[in-house]
Amino acid sequence: MVNGIDASITEMAERNKMRDAMDLMEKLPMIASCYVIGQGIGSQAVWFLNDEVGSIISHSDTPNVKVRSFIHSPSSQMSD
Repeated sequence: MVNGIDASITEMAERNKMRDAMDLMEKLPMIASCYVIGQGIGSQAVWFLNDEVGSIISHSDTPNVKVRSFIHSPSSQMSD
């Protein structure tokens, strides 16, 4: 490993992809949001990223739009 990248990767393009992926993984917790499903021991945290619309919505003392929230609850049985 050199600077956190596997030294067996010899092509510069692949090294750059690996570096970019590692940078993204490092910064992801700063921009991701989370909600919790369930209570107690059975609870599960679900991480998500807002799209362009969700990222720009914020509180205002003079609102001009009404937004309804929803919960996405992924199933443990995923189909291919």
